[in-house]
Amino acid sequence: FEDSSVGRADSLTVNTHFLQSRYQSLGFPREKIALVPNGVERSRFAPIPPADALYQKWKIDAAAPLIVYVGTLGLLSHPVDLLLQAFVTIQTAVPQARLLLVGGGEDYDKLQMMASQLGIAANTIFTGRVAPEEIPAYLAMAAVSVDPVHDDLIARARSPLKVVESLAVGPPVVTGDVGDRAQTVQNGEFGLVVAPGSAAALAEGILTLLKQPERRARMAHAAQSQREQWFWDRMVLAFENIYEEK
Repeated sequence: FEDSSVGRADSLTVNTHFLQSRYQSLGFPREKIALVPNGVERSRFAPIPPADALYQKWKIDAAAPLIVYVGTLGLLSHPVDLLLQAFVTIQTAVPQARLLLVGGGEDYDKLQMMASQLGIAANTIFTGRVAPEEIPAYLAMAAVSVDPVHDDLIARARSPLKVVESLAVGPPVVTGDVGDRAQTVQNGEFGLVVAPGSAAALAEGILTLLKQPERRARMAHAAQSQREQWFWDRMVLAFENIYEEK
């Protein structure tokens, strides 16, 4: 359906370079494709709500380095198991670190069991599903946020919303070098990309930032200084332009 429908379109909007290249390969003119990545709603992300109540709710020491994942707990498209495996190494190197998994999904129970089997359950918090408006406050708690990925078609084609949400709040991101992720974190200015599909590489990237608080602060400041670019009320202009041209 996707392949045949482009023949009926005058213009296209896509949210990744992967999709842009895919439609070009189907013969659609590049100049008629507008690339508009994911963004965030200003009303939810500016200003950032305080996280004090969340520290109390989940009994987290505000001084503890907190690694945060926000997203679906479904292993088909979100390999959170890589993050749990990585946290085994992180917990050994930084015993005070805590892992916070925000979200629900079909593999919620499986991942909880995995955390127990790996011996990290005591330092891992599963929140379950939370209200969308609470996401910025959860991200504000993070020393590092994480987007674990495999190098597959799903990851290449997806515009990483969880990365953009984190950068709009501030904490640096560690993710796999797949698709547009390196470009989104500005090749190291806002976070780190590591080898995808590797728990060891993910652990190394996270530990690199946990052990360098000044570097984390610089990354967070850099992201905050450029956060306007991720607000939808600015990004929507790209959609307006392509339809006005039509």
